[in-house]
Parts: sequence; C-alpha cells; structure tokens
Amino acid sequence: MTMARANQRCVNCNNLVNYEGHDDHKTSLTRHRFHCHTCGRVYILQSTGHKMPTFDIKEHHETEVEEEEASH
Repeated sequence: MTMARANQRCVNCNNLVNYEGHDDHKTSLTRHRFHCHTCGRVYILQSTGHKMPTFDIKEHHETEVEEEEASH
C-alpha cells in the first residue's frame, strides 16, 4: 500500500489523515483506507475508482482498527 498525506481532516481531532491505499479486489466499489496517526482513527471510504477519493470523510466512515486488520 502507498501512504500519502491526504487533504482530508480527521473527524475526531481535525488533524490531517494519511491515505494508505485501496484494496485490489475486483468489485464494483473500491475500499480506500485513511488513517489518523494522531488519534489512531481509521476511516474506510468506498468509491467506484482506484484514485484517492476527494469527498469529505464523515463519522460513518470510521471503522474499528481490529476489524480492519483482521480482514487482511
């Protein structure tokens, strides 16, 4: 996975989040992972493309870290 600073803010602490890439599964929706290294929150956004989503991160995008790590 590629990690890059996203122009997105964490819903919890308002710090910039890191874009950690997307999954490579062949489905209609691609899951993109954003991680706030300040407070530890992880956000999963789904889009129809492999490019980093530009729409804003919302509270409902937050996921449990343990849940996400267990799926890898």
